[in-house]
Amino acid sequence: MTRGVRSAEGQVMSGYSKEEIRRVTSAYDFSATLTAAMEIHPMMRRALRRDVATPEDYVHAAAIVAMKYRFAAFAGWPFQLEWMKKYLTAEFPKKQMVVNFPYGTDPLDVALGQMKWGLDRGAEEIDSVVPVQFAQSGDFAAVGRYAKALQDAARPYGVQVKSIIRIGDLMKTEDDARTLSKVIGAAKAVATAGGAFVKTCTGFADGKATVRIVSAIKEAVAGTPTKVKASGGITCIGDALALLDAGADRLAGKWPIVLELEALGV
Repeated sequence: MTRGVRSAEGQVMSGYSKEEIRRVTSAYDFSATLTAAMEIHPMMRRALRRDVATPEDYVHAAAIVAMKYRFAAFAGWPFQLEWMKKYLTAEFPKKQMVVNFPYGTDPLDVALGQMKWGLDRGAEEIDSVVPVQFAQSGDFAAVGRYAKALQDAARPYGVQVKSIIRIGDLMKTEDDARTLSKVIGAAKAVATAGGAFVKTCTGFADGKATVRIVSAIKEAVAGTPTKVKASGGITCIGDALALLDAGADRLAGKWPIVLELEALGV
C-alpha cells in the first residue's frame, strides 16, 4: 500500500523519501510490452500523445515511460529488439531480451541460438527460463548445466543472464518445506554454475515473489556473486521496498509501480 496522502488541495504527497523512490526505480525492470497481444494502457496513449496503433507504437510508448523514470531495464520479446534499440537511447534502461520464455520448453541448443541472435543484435541483458521439470524432479545438476551454458555463452558479450526458475510451478505453498526445498535447490544450482541472477517468476501466472521466498533464495546463493531478481505480484512501492530489503537486487513488473509513481508526482 502506498504511503502517499492527499493535501487539502487534493494533491498527492509522497510518504517515501527520494532515496527510497530511486532505490526502486533503479532496480526496476519494466515489462509492459512483454505480453502476447498488445495490452494498451492509457499511460501509453498519454506518452505517445496519440493512439497506439502498431506493435512499434506499443514499444515506443512504453519506452518513453521507462526512460522518464530511468528504470534499470526494459524487457521485450526478440521481435521487439530493433524497436527497443531505436527508442531506448539513454544508458538506462538497458535493453533486455527474453529467451525460452515464458514456459521454458526449448532445448538448450535452441535457447542458445535465440540468445546469440539477440546478443549479436545488441541485447544488453538476457532473462531466460530454465526448464522447470528439471527442478521439479530434483535434477538440480541439469538446472545448473542449463544455466551455466547460457551464462558462459553470454560472457564474451559482457552480458548477464537471469535464470528464471518459475517458483509457482515448484511450490504448492510457501509453507510447504518440501517444495520450498526445490526452489532453494534450483537457486543453489544456478549459483554454483556461475549464473549471474536467479529470477523467481516470468510474471505469466507462475507464482508471486514474497519476502519469505526472496529471503530463502538470497540465503541459498550467499557466498557467491549470484544476485536475486524478484518478479511476480509486485503491486506497489511498498512491496518493492520490502523485497529489496529481503535481498532482491532487481525487480520486475508492469504498470502498478508506474501508476503509483505518477500519483506521487515523481
